[in-house]
Amino acid sequence: MKYAWWLLVLGGVAHAGSIKAPAGWIPNESAAVSLSQRLGAVTHFGDKSAIVTTEVYRSTTGNGALYVTRLVANVPATQRQRAASFEISELSAPIRRAGDKAKRLEESRALVVEDKKLVDGNEAWTDTSTDVTTRARMVIVADAQQMVAVVGECVMGAAASADELAACKTALSSIDPGIAFEARVPLSLAATDLTDAQQLQKPPAGSASGPSLVESGERPSLPPMQLPQDSREPDRRPIFVGLGLIVLALVFYWNRKNREKLERQYEKTTADKPVAAPDQPAKSDRDADDLHAAAEDDTKESKS
Repeated sequence: MKYAWWLLVLGGVAHAGSIKAPAGWIPNESAAVSLSQRLGAVTHFGDKSAIVTTEVYRSTTGNGALYVTRLVANVPATQRQRAASFEISELSAPIRRAGDKAKRLEESRALVVEDKKLVDGNEAWTDTSTDVTTRARMVIVADAQQMVAVVGECVMGAAASADELAACKTALSSIDPGIAFEARVPLSLAATDLTDAQQLQKPPAGSASGPSLVESGERPSLPPMQLPQDSREPDRRPIFVGLGLIVLALVFYWNRKNREKLERQYEKTTADKPVAAPDQPAKSDRDADDLHAAAEDDTKESKS
C-alpha cells in the first residue's frame, strides 16, 4: 500500500479522535501536513477523489513510529462494495511491490464485521533488506453518502523494543472512523476483486478474527520508495559568521582608504600656502616706564 512508503517523510493533522496515540509519543505535525497534501493528489477507493488527513507520531527513542491516514470520499450505494474492496486491498500493496524482500509475519485478513457495520483488515510484514517491520490495520465504514477509511501503521526499526511495539499495536486497536454506528450502512466485499486464490468469508457476528486476504485487481499505484533516514538541516551559522567577517573587513578597508584620500587632499591644499612668520613678542609701554623710573632712581642715589 502506498501509505507505508510515504509516511516516513510526509504527514499531517488528522481528524480528531481517529486513534489514541501511545502515551508519551511525539506528534510530528509538519510531516503530517505534507503527507495529507501528497496523498490528496491521488485517487482512493478505486477511482475517487478523497479528503485526506493524517497523524504522525514517533516514540521517544526514535526507533518506532505510528502513522494514521483518514480518507473520506463520496461513494454511491451501488459502488460501495467495489470501493471498499479496492481500498482494503491496499494493505497488501507494499508487500507486492517489495517482492522477495517482503516476509509476512502472520496471515493477512480482511473481515466484514456485520454487527459493527464495518470492514476490518490487518497486515504484518518485514522488509528483510532494511529490517523494518510494518503492522497495519484498516477500518472502513460508510453512511448514506460518504465512505471513510482509517489506516494505522506501526513502523518499527530493528532496535525497537517490545514495549514500543506493544504500545503501537494497542493504538491500532483504538482506531475510530468517526461515523456513529446509527448512521452507518452495511458493507460487503467483492470476492470477484480478489487476485489471490483465497475466497472472501464473513466472520460470525462479533467475531474479531477470520480468514481471507482481500486483493484488488490492477490499479495504478505509486512507485516503491525506500524508507529514508531522518535528514538534518546543515548548520549554516559558520557561513553567516564568515560572511559577517568579510563585510567588516571590507568596511575597515574602505574607511582606511577614505581616510588616506582625505589626508592627501588636505596636504595638497595646505602645501601651496606660505608659512606665516612667528609673532615677535611685543614690548609693553608699562615695562618701558618702569625701566625709566628705575634709571632715575639710580641717578638720584649716585648724586646724593
